[in-house]
Amino acid sequence: MRYNIFNSIHKALRAISYDTALDIQQTNFLDEPETKSAIENLDQTLALLDLHIEHEGGYIHPLVEKYNIDIDRRFREQHIESKFLAQRVRSAVDDLKYATNQENRIKIGKSVSEAFETVLAFNLTLFNKEEHIMNEILWNNYRDVEIMAVEQQIIASVPQDILEFETRWIFRSLNNFEIREWLLGVRHSAPDYLFQSLIAIAEQELPALRFEKLLYSLSLTGSNAY
Repeated sequence: MRYNIFNSIHKALRAISYDTALDIQQTNFLDEPETKSAIENLDQTLALLDLHIEHEGGYIHPLVEKYNIDIDRRFREQHIESKFLAQRVRSAVDDLKYATNQENRIKIGKSVSEAFETVLAFNLTLFNKEEHIMNEILWNNYRDVEIMAVEQQIIASVPQDILEFETRWIFRSLNNFEIREWLLGVRHSAPDYLFQSLIAIAEQELPALRFEKLLYSLSLTGSNAY
């Protein structure tokens, strides 16, 4: 099985976006504290999506461009469209800040929700296309070790607070087999303290039974427990 550089972050961004969409749906836009919390969550999600686009553009697209400039161009255009849709969400949020009566706040709040749902739908499709089309180009022209090295460059460029936030969502979003393969890779290629820190986060984020199964699959139960 070839290495999918998109899998972990795409799964995390999908889950974060689902959570954000639900949060907006449940928000009473007549309640100021509730609205403020939802908008802060929304702003953070849009910023993460923007950061992901920057990482793909700076690190992954050059690999694709070298072998298929047309495919690279098409996906860069899709990223521009994604940013345009995100800006529509931000514009709706700005409108909400200046809404003065209940009817307008409810109406604009719905517009915020609909605008973000458009972003969500667009990116779900885009992520799937990237994993099918761009991965094929990467796999045909690069070894897994080269792809993993690019991923490590991306990770090294992420601010620590954002990296921890995304890591928690990666644990929430992957199945146990995927988590095991990820952690085995870390165990064999990174300092032990990093592996141990990820195990600690896994314990916090996974249900007890799933965490126990993960430890067993990593041979970390009983006398071998971390």
